[in-house]
Parts: sequence; structure tokens; C-alpha cells
Amino acid sequence: MESTRYAEILKCTLNASPYYTYGHSSAERETVRIFDDDNGHYLLVTIGWQGQTRIYTTVIHTRLLNGKVWIEEDWTEAGIAEELVRADIPQEDIVLGFQHPAMRPYTDFATA
Repeated sequence: MESTRYAEILKCTLNASPYYTYGHSSAERETVRIFDDDNGHYLLVTIGWQGQTRIYTTVIHTRLLNGKVWIEEDWTEAGIAEELVRADIPQEDIVLGFQHPAMRPYTDFATA
């Protein structure tokens, strides 16, 4: 089943890619990977403190929906979509959910 394979690719990609850290690493901040296989959500968040300010940032949020990988949030410089294509997920199975539906036909990825 594709969703099981896609879930494994998402987890491997988020675990193996050291550049998926947001901003500057410090002793006060931690990058956390959250994998919810039951509901098909895979996230990378940064939590911690910057001085007196609480930091909680969703860096990447992907989910499996209707047989496709939806990228709901991606604040990485390189972008996770191309990484997923290199990991053998076809572009037609990746939806840039953070893009407005009217703009998706102009990308190289699925519209929904």
C-alpha cells in the first residue's frame, strides 16, 4: 500500500535530514519530530526559549490524505517537496497544501 510506503519515506526524510532545523540551534531550543501513524501526520517542530520569549514553531507539517502526501507547512529553506521526489514519491502524489488551490495548477505538483 502506497500510504505505508509514503509514511516510511516521510519518517526517514525527517529523521535523516540535518538541515531540517529552523533558525539557530541552541541549548534553549529543541527540534522535535512528531510521527502520528494512526492519523497520517508527520511534523517537525521547534520548541524552547529565546531569552524571555517562548518558541513553538511548526517547521514542517505533512500528512497522508487520499493516497497523497500533503505538505501543509514548510518553513525550510530547501523545501521538503524536492527531497520527497528524490526519495521516490512522484510529483503527482505530492500536494502543496500551503499553496492556495488556485495556484496549485502552476506548480509541478498535484492540485489535490
